[in-house]
Amino acid sequence: VPFISIPLSIFLQTVKTSSMSTAASGAKNMRSAAKWLCRVGEEALKPQRVNEKWRKPRISKRVARVIRKQAIQEGTFGSFDPETGKGWDPKWDAVRQTGTMQLRPPKLPTRQRTREQRATKIEKLMEDVDEKIDAHYDKLKEGRTKERTFENWYKDLSRLVK
Repeated sequence: VPFISIPLSIFLQTVKTSSMSTAASGAKNMRSAAKWLCRVGEEALKPQRVNEKWRKPRISKRVARVIRKQAIQEGTFGSFDPETGKGWDPKWDAVRQTGTMQLRPPKLPTRQRTREQRATKIEKLMEDVDEKIDAHYDKLKEGRTKERTFENWYKDLSRLVK
C-alpha cells in the first residue's frame, strides 16, 4: 500500500472540524436547554400532558445534569439569570426527583415471605398433637382386634414365612 502524504495543516483542519461538529451539537443542546429554562423555567424539566397524551420533558435529565454541573463549576449554582441562561435554581432539583421510585426491601422467595405464617400454623397444630396420636393408636388397636382362633393364628404364621 503506497503511503500518501497529506500536509499537516490540512490533516489538522479535518480533525478539528470532525471533533468540533460533536462539540457543536452538544453546545447546541445546552443552548436549547438554556433557552427553554429562560422561557418556561422548571416546567421544561417536567413531562407535559397534552391532549390526553404525555409528552417528554423539553430538557432531558442528562442535559439537566450537565447544566447543573456546569453551574456548580462556574459558581452560579443557587441562582438563575433568565437573560443569560446561566446558573441553576436549587428548587429544580426537587422537580427532577419526583419520578424516582422509593427504595423498598427485596421481595424474597415465597418460602421466606410466609415463614412466620407457617411457624404459627405449625405451633397451633402441635398444641393437641399428643391427644390426636393417642386417639389414632387407639383406633388402630380397635381395628386390629380379632378372634384368637387357629385359623387366624395360621394366617398370621403364613404371612411371616413369605
